[in-house]
Amino acid sequence: MSEVYPSFLKRLDTIIAKKLKDEDFSIDTLCKELSISYSHTYRKIRQETGMTPSMYVCKKRLDFAYEPLKRTAFTINEIAFRVGFNTQAYFAK
Repeated sequence: MSEVYPSFLKRLDTIIAKKLKDEDFSIDTLCKELSISYSHTYRKIRQETGMTPSMYVCKKRLDFAYEPLKRTAFTINEIAFRVGFNTQAYFAK
């Protein structure tokens, strides 16, 4: 990851964390929150992480699910819903 846009990634992660439980959160919503176009968002995320925006959001959701999976008594289904996956099957995939 380059250090060209460190504040961009922090802002991106903050938005994702804020919208974590919203299963309808989309890249279009992300672009509106960032106040930049889809293509510019795609380019910046790809440049910084090597991932597409949807892959990055999915990875962040899985990162947020990791600790609760290890340390709580919540079921996998409950954790999946808490991090924005609408089905356990998609979460497992």
